[in-house]
Amino acid sequence: GELVQMPIEKKRRPKGRQAKPPTTYTKAGAVLTVAEDLIQRTDFEGMWALKQAQIAYIFTSADRVAGGCDETTGVSRFPTKLTAVAGKAFDFVVMVSEPRWERLDEKQKRATVFHALSHAGQDDNGRWKIEKHDFAGFLSEVKRFGLWTERLSRPKQLGLFDTK
Repeated sequence: GELVQMPIEKKRRPKGRQAKPPTTYTKAGAVLTVAEDLIQRTDFEGMWALKQAQIAYIFTSADRVAGGCDETTGVSRFPTKLTAVAGKAFDFVVMVSEPRWERLDEKQKRATVFHALSHAGQDDNGRWKIEKHDFAGFLSEVKRFGLWTERLSRPKQLGLFDTK
């Protein structure tokens, strides 16, 4: 048998449909304001350590934050690629979908920032780390804000009760 090469056809975008604009990142002053208030005023034991942390708050133009708990926010160690946006390196970054943020009311904004901050913490040696969901954090959040989500869907935190 002779090997025949067939040209691969590229998928074409339907007429009238435009390419998605590139994702942009900007400083999120509104999120910073909410976070500073929560860190200073809350009695949740995990928040006191964050007074020492350097945290960047960044809006993304994307409609969802990949890897985030509720698709509105995500917390991670600070990636160097964001230094140009943030101005310097930080211990953590709280990434927030600006389109989703704009759809939240004030209580939901506080709840989503509280939730994001609950993932930033320290290990026993004082090194910064990302925390997973725990039952105490879940109860603390529900006590303050009730069971809420942007679209009134089941919060991923309830996965604490799932059996696998």
